[in-house]
Amino acid sequence: MLGTDHGHVRLSCQDETESGYLLTTAMPIVFCCITAYSLRMQQKTVTFRAPGDKIKALDSLAALQQRDRSFVLNEAVDQYLAMNEYYREQIAEGMRDIRKGEHVSHAEAQAIAASWSKKAKLRPRKKVSA
Repeated sequence: MLGTDHGHVRLSCQDETESGYLLTTAMPIVFCCITAYSLRMQQKTVTFRAPGDKIKALDSLAALQQRDRSFVLNEAVDQYLAMNEYYREQIAEGMRDIRKGEHVSHAEAQAIAASWSKKAKLRPRKKVSA
């Protein structure tokens, strides 16, 4: 059971919670690391509008994870930013390859893709037994 006592985090482990999730001894370590990380970071408040069904789903997910809404939103933002950073890096790598001349023309790419579909049509299909 998670709770607070005068601003300090309290974690008491039971064999099983009301939701049926088994708590392990590793949970306090992970929880403390996440808490320490969030305390070091300067926190700012951001407000945004979202449809009620999204807020309800967000709150449901937070309850399942035994976290608050802010934690789940921070995790989502972290993943979104990481994904976009990955895409920017891939695009930059592609642009470097183009400048080096390491690329194929659009016509060559179409020919390669067409050869894949021709090979697929030529292969006999295996029958799947029920």
